[in-house]
Amino acid sequence: MVRPVDSLPPTTPHRPHQPPVAASPRIGAVTSDCCDYVRVSKYLPCGLWYLLCWLSGCGPSPVQGSFGLSESAQEGVVLLARETTVADIQKLCDTIELRSGVQPVYSESSATGGWLRYEAASACELPKLRKYLLLLRDELGKYPSDLLWRIRVQKVLIVRNLAQLEIRVAVAYDPDRWALIVDSMAGAHDPDYQRRNIHHELYHLIETQIIVGSKDKRLDDDWDSLNGGLARYRGGGVRVRDPGAAACTHPSPGFVTGYAMASPAEDRAELYSTLLVVPLSVRVYKWAQSDMFLSHKIQYLKKMLARYDTLFGRQFWDLLPDYWLAGQLCERPQCCCSVCRRD
Repeated sequence: MVRPVDSLPPTTPHRPHQPPVAASPRIGAVTSDCCDYVRVSKYLPCGLWYLLCWLSGCGPSPVQGSFGLSESAQEGVVLLARETTVADIQKLCDTIELRSGVQPVYSESSATGGWLRYEAASACELPKLRKYLLLLRDELGKYPSDLLWRIRVQKVLIVRNLAQLEIRVAVAYDPDRWALIVDSMAGAHDPDYQRRNIHHELYHLIETQIIVGSKDKRLDDDWDSLNGGLARYRGGGVRVRDPGAAACTHPSPGFVTGYAMASPAEDRAELYSTLLVVPLSVRVYKWAQSDMFLSHKIQYLKKMLARYDTLFGRQFWDLLPDYWLAGQLCERPQCCCSVCRRD
């Protein structure tokens, strides 16, 4: 079950883009290409490299002992500076399909009947569409293509004004077309929310296609026991329409969002999606240090996923900060740096 758009987190102002700042020669001398800086994260505390990236604005890109943009990163800046064209959009779609095996479709015809309703996204502004495609590229890039096919995701339809059973939603899944349907305008003010939506829905597919195949009450009972009998679920996602329920605020012990209190399945999907988005996962792990219910849920979720698929081993979680920082550094539709390269 997807989150209703009514539960979107409140709009928050974005931090303005900061110009690159100079770095010490010691750090600048560590690496050579535009994204290899992320390798420094293995030797720095998480908070320190995250702070360095934040201070650098567009991301550190050490070249010859400085944080100036490399030639390859400058290509992305040029693309952002000039007007985005349909050819740019199509090239980015081709890149996503090449990397993940999933075909992005942004020219889908509007659907006005049935259980799903949406409008075509091709009428949206191309820069906004490109921004969402870059986000989609980064998030799908965290999964191997064979896993996405195993959970029956072959297409991503990018639309707007998406509604499921007359309820506005940000993401839905069409099992007949093996297609993930995403509203690129829903929550556009909060990219982390949009990222979470993608992983939230993918988790539901991972759980139904790989882990349980169908509804397994024992899984829900085991998960519910992690609350220590102190929390009661509300009986489904449609019952949670509170404004801001999707905001990652740790509203109660054991829960990362208000929407997580809808049901055990939604609780798992919400927790999984926050762990996949690094700026939010840092916050969640910090909460877990003093919240034993949340800590037990994180351990249970990771062990359960690893038991059913070796992809979700320790390396999967350890690489997430690298992929996130690579996304901050690389704005080019095609990137061949050591972090982004999958082949």
